Amino acid sequence: MDDLMHDLASSVTQNESSAIISSSQQVSKNVRHLSFLYPELLPEDLPIPFQNLDHVRTISFSNERREGISSEVFIDACFLRFQCLRVADLAYSKFELLPRSIGNLKHLKYLSLWNNFFLKRLPNSICKLQSLQALILGGCDELEELPRDIKHMVNLRLLWITTKQKYLPTGGLGCLKSLRFLFISGCENLQYLFGDLHGLTNLRRLFIGGCDSLISLPQSIKFLTTLKILNIANCENLDLAIEEVEDNQHLSPFSLQKLEIINIPKLLGFPTWLIRGSIKSLKVLKITDCDNLRELPEPLQNIATLEELLIYGCPMLNNERLQNISGPIQACP
Repeated sequence: MDDLMHDLASSVTQNESSAIISSSQQVSKNVRHLSFLYPELLPEDLPIPFQNLDHVRTISFSNERREGISSEVFIDACFLRFQCLRVADLAYSKFELLPRSIGNLKHLKYLSLWNNFFLKRLPNSICKLQSLQALILGGCDELEELPRDIKHMVNLRLLWITTKQKYLPTGGLGCLKSLRFLFISGCENLQYLFGDLHGLTNLRRLFIGGCDSLISLPQSIKFLTTLKILNIANCENLDLAIEEVEDNQHLSPFSLQKLEIINIPKLLGFPTWLIRGSIKSLKVLKITDCDNLRELPEPLQNIATLEELLIYGCPMLNNERLQNISGPIQACP
């Protein structure tokens, strides 16, 4: 995942780029992409050679040693000077507060705070970034909460969050109608997701993992009609059972192409709502390390589109229903 974040941020740095190894290094005025290879050696303020750069589009501080920038002053100076930034890769940074000046970067499209282990708060000014399409907050274990006006980040397409919050309120993330990819990981205190999950009308992939306090999923998850990939993993207290809606006229079941469930101890019987709307679309189904799973749903036998079925590490599973499934079963309990 670290390589993925780095590759995505550096994909635009093939031309007019400069790798900075010293704060006294001379840089061409036409440079557009700056990569600071030794962020731990940077001074508090922006060095003079960089103060006259007018065309910077990318700044990156991540390196192979996974050492990021620690100076809030330096980051603030970058935000104030490089007003045309499109990409800011601040992975593995060590500051506690992101400067409020982030809100001035009206052209910013990609912001990574991946594995900022000390980050506690984000300024609400970040919600002014109307051009932002990708916001990476995964691995921010100390992040106390998401910005209160995150609903205004209407152009976000990818959001990855880790937070210490116990619940995600309605009227926030559910307003992000442009969102395609949502990753919720490592939220150890999170008990409930936002109730207006159905507001994500363009969501293609939802990943929920490492949320041991998560109790249940909202009813509205069944109304994500554009959802194609659902991954749920390592949630110790998650009960996937959702009360079925009797009035089918108001039920718009999603049609998944890939469903992956890993290490969900409270999964006893496989909830039919997960695949009922996917009988004509599901191609990949993976169920692994669910120690207490005893039954698979009957609709599974009717999925003609299934190309890959992996069931592994489910010792309590009844094999009778597996024998009635025609298709590529890769592994059994």
